[in-house]
Amino acid sequence: MPKTKAGDTVSRIEANRKLRHLTQHAFAAQANVSYSLYTKVVSGHKRATPTFVAACARALGMDVGELYGQPYKDQLLEDKINHLIQPVVQTLDLYDLDPDDEVAVRPFQDLKADVRELGDLHDAGAFGVLAQRLPGLIEECRAFAVTTGDPAGYNLLAQSYRAVYDVGARFGYLSMSRVAMDRVDWAAQKAGDKEAPLRAMRQYQRSLIHMKQGDYATGLRMYKAGRAMVDAVDDTPLNLAVRGQLVLGAALLSARSGMKDDAQHLIDEAGRIAGRTGELPNAYWMGWGPTNVGVHRVQVWAEVDDPGRAVAAAGDLAVPEEWPPSRIARFFVQRSGAELWAGYPDRALASLQAARTAAPQAVRYNPQAKETTSTLLRSARTISQELATFAHWAGVRP
Repeated sequence: MPKTKAGDTVSRIEANRKLRHLTQHAFAAQANVSYSLYTKVVSGHKRATPTFVAACARALGMDVGELYGQPYKDQLLEDKINHLIQPVVQTLDLYDLDPDDEVAVRPFQDLKADVRELGDLHDAGAFGVLAQRLPGLIEECRAFAVTTGDPAGYNLLAQSYRAVYDVGARFGYLSMSRVAMDRVDWAAQKAGDKEAPLRAMRQYQRSLIHMKQGDYATGLRMYKAGRAMVDAVDDTPLNLAVRGQLVLGAALLSARSGMKDDAQHLIDEAGRIAGRTGELPNAYWMGWGPTNVGVHRVQVWAEVDDPGRAVAAAGDLAVPEEWPPSRIARFFVQRSGAELWAGYPDRALASLQAARTAAPQAVRYNPQAKETTSTLLRSARTISQELATFAHWAGVRP
């Protein structure tokens, strides 16, 4: 396990603590973490886990994303993506107004194909292109749904709104993701009762927003609400996939809450569901199946601060080459963090490189990838050219 100088997130915590004229001892008490743990994180002997960062954010009265440096506005500007965010936000605000007369109402099958392509862009990690496509397509789906009154049109609209969540979560605009989930529910209700799985997935996405903000209890309430929705319908493969994904989200929430046994039981339950369904790579863009459960098992062990078991679980997992690039990248990022804190920095960098190869944009805007890179930089006796090049690309400075 590396001994490091404080990483960027910890530096932000310390800077804000000092602005409030609090001693480390007083701030640790205010954040409800032990003074010993706080000093170990600051000195680089312990990892700044998401739970630790969330506790510090609450004590500082800040959003968790701010401590991670999100949104990454300089990178968005550098990548010429910054101008794409506001049109998406504006589109969300138009949801209950009459469609613009100038918006053409295309045939349903054409819209359906374009909505399916949104999932392909998500899987490829092309979030900038996704953000560019969304405003126009959402307005077209809304025009079709309102003009025809067809529930299937509202289903497409709900799925389009759901894609906004991914853009907001990727680029650090969680408030946009939260509004998008409300729009999903609004459209899904108009699509009819048969859309219970889509509404349940909305609860899953909401639970992830609360998890990112460190509000694990509320996240678990969202899980229970979504679970009740999908448990009330038949066990079709799609409904089982949604149930399983909800269970995986609850496992991560439990892990971050310190409920290790609950997290393990939930992962095992998800494994049993995946055993019934097999691989369903296109179930609401979530890539459900045994592989997805295996990836989450790695993450659970990392979340309960057991990097050795996380590395072992990752080593036992064979990620199929045909798996979507963005999911492959997420797996390698998770594995990299576990490898670093298990004492394998060279392997950690190799995993980051593998993630970049799979889905560059998904990694460049990933907070965990940035934190791992920052720790690698600060713990290295000599910074290799390979590490320096990767850090520069990822927007991480020594």
